[in-house]
Amino acid sequence: PVVGVDTIAAAHKARLEGVVVEEDGVMVLDLAAVERAADEMGLFFWVRRP
Repeated sequence: PVVGVDTIAAAHKARLEGVVVEEDGVMVLDLAAVERAADEMGLFFWVRRP
């Protein structure tokens, strides 16, 4: 699976509070942009370490 800025926008549109992904379980496209988008939209973005 892949997570990017569009994923964060979709989570915001769905009125979710944030996005959690598992470390080594997904590819994050442009982590800095994803974190910035989540912050701007008031969402959390958490990389869970098993």
